[in-house]
This record gives sequence, C-alpha cells and structure tokens, in this order.
Amino acid sequence: MTHIVVLGGTGFVGSGILQELSKNSAYTLTSISKTGGDPQKHLAGVHYEAANLTKKGAWQTEIAEADWVIDCVGILRPSRKNKTSYEQNSLLPALQAIDAIKDSKTSFLFINANAAPIPEYMAFKHAVADYADQQLGSRAHNVYPGLVYGPERKSTYWLGRTLNFLINQCHLTILKQYRPVTRGDLASAVDQVLKHKNTPLTHRI
Repeated sequence: MTHIVVLGGTGFVGSGILQELSKNSAYTLTSISKTGGDPQKHLAGVHYEAANLTKKGAWQTEIAEADWVIDCVGILRPSRKNKTSYEQNSLLPALQAIDAIKDSKTSFLFINANAAPIPEYMAFKHAVADYADQQLGSRAHNVYPGLVYGPERKSTYWLGRTLNFLINQCHLTILKQYRPVTRGDLASAVDQVLKHKNTPLTHRI
C-alpha cells in the first residue's frame, strides 16, 4: 500500500485530488487541514485530521512516515478581513512540511503554478519550490497548473471555460501561460506523478 498525505485536502484542489486518488485501492489516504473539514463532505476511505500546519506538531511525524506528501495549501490573495498572508498561509506550512520530511524517504509533490497575474503569489510559489529542491533533491516534484476550475466553484468556472475557448478556438496564444485546467484533469495528472508516469503538467509552458 502507498500511504499518501494531502495537506489542504479539504480545499477545492485538495478535495478533487483525494476524490481521484480514492478510486485506487492501492492507496491509503490522509487529509490534514486546518479544520479537518465538514464530516458530511468526507470521502469514504479517507482519514481526516485537523492540525495547525504553521506550527510544529504530531502531524510532522505522520508525514515523515508517508510515501508521498501532496501540498495543496495556499491562498490566491491575502485578506486583511480574514487575517491571511502569503507568508502565514502559503509559505510557512510548506516549509514546515519540507523540514519534517527532509531526513525521511517521503516524496513531496507541490501544486505549483505555471503563471498568474499576481507577482507576489508567484514569488511564494517559487520560494517553496526552490526550498524543496534544496532540501529534498530528487524527492521534490511539481505540477504546474494555471487557473484550476470546475463546476464545484462557480467563481472561476466560467472564467476557466472562457480562457479555454480563447486559447483553443480563438488562438490567443498569449493567454496560454494561464493554463486553465479542470480540477479533474489536475487530479489525474497528480495520480500520474505518483505512478512515476509522464504528464504535461510537470512542465511549464
């Protein structure tokens, strides 16, 4: 059995990945997130835990014993109202996770980004990927989606479909860098990485 821990497994991207991976009986799956998620939305066969990923704790010992850790934690934009920041909500959890597994055999898969019109967002993505490379070497892996969309998230669903239309039907190649990817296609790409198979999303465009 392959033990996989998804950090941020109750978010839009993380829950989509768990939904795909739960189809494979060869995986044992754990989601670790801030709240543990809504029990009514939990997937059968997935173990859900709540933990503060910005602080050291038992969760770090757990991920060091896993085969894979998939980091889906992060925010698109900081919010004063919600008291969020890139440092606290995107960078620190990733650094804590990487430090926890650097002396183990655990592989790390980071949900990176191909491009985004927010320089600060991309800067933190680069910082996590660089640190993972330094600390983990060949055990550090990335996938590079752009806008991840699906009908489950109405706020970006039509934007994603529109971008796809403009890129593929209107041939506006300048928009390709924003690489709209459905949540399902991203999850399938993650599964390919876990199986050591090739997928276009492991390369930037």
